[in-house]
Amino acid sequence: MRRFWKPMVAAVLFLSPAFADTSKTSGEPPRPPFALPPRVGTTLYRLKRINKVPWLLVCVEGASGEGDVSLLRSLPGPIRHGFEAFLLHKAYLTGAELAATEAAADWPQQQVVLWDRFKSWFSGPRRQAPVSLSPIRLWGVDDPDLYRKNWHAAKVVDKQHYQALAYAHGTRSMIGPGTGPLKKQLDLVVKLLMLRLQPKEYVDYLKGRSLNPQGPAIFQSTVRAAEEYYVAAEERSHAMAQNLLTKMGRTPGYTALVTGGFHTQEIAEQLKKKGLSYVVITPRVEVLDQDEAYRARLREEE
Repeated sequence: MRRFWKPMVAAVLFLSPAFADTSKTSGEPPRPPFALPPRVGTTLYRLKRINKVPWLLVCVEGASGEGDVSLLRSLPGPIRHGFEAFLLHKAYLTGAELAATEAAADWPQQQVVLWDRFKSWFSGPRRQAPVSLSPIRLWGVDDPDLYRKNWHAAKVVDKQHYQALAYAHGTRSMIGPGTGPLKKQLDLVVKLLMLRLQPKEYVDYLKGRSLNPQGPAIFQSTVRAAEEYYVAAEERSHAMAQNLLTKMGRTPGYTALVTGGFHTQEIAEQLKKKGLSYVVITPRVEVLDQDEAYRARLREEE
């Protein structure tokens, strides 16, 4: 008879919403750059420590299958920290990966690793010193095909959105002040072109889509690409929810899911339908400061 473990807690959903940089207008000193991934990493580490669990399963978007950070963990401390800072600056390292890299394994395992490393000094140059297993285990729950579809649409929008936004802003300024349906729809179009719509706003945008202006070709193609982006994003939410439930059904203990705010609502609804408990945790970050780094990644050749 086959048995499946039932997790103690269904999932912890981390939100990564867009934040405004208030330091430019409030007179406050600027915040340290790239604060979100370390904040997420710290939260994951505290979650494991407070709940006193030997290890924590952390599921992430933007990846599929098991995550391996053993190469980073094998680097000496000062070198590892410098390399992590470089990867964070380039938006190549996530908070979940940072937590898995820096989290220390339990003491018995560390003793074995330290002893094996000591012996490796006397066993010849070919033997590689062992690396301790991270108590934070990464697992990607994204759908690769849908992720690529999302990524390609985002690249098209990134290339064209400045011209499309110029037309949208100009059209909106011609309407003048007011809060009518056309003004509301144009506001949503602007957020669409900036890829900043939340799920409810996306539903409102689709309801008023007939009010979209018939602008030049560059505007129309950018709007289509942005719409394709959100179609793929919704499909990814469904796929991630199913992959998360499958992985949780095979894994005992606590599970955390690190995902952006757009996917959270749909995944939470799927957990609720299954009768699973969950809690949503939002890291307190005043400024989302990696936009330019992520845009640079969009422009890279694949």
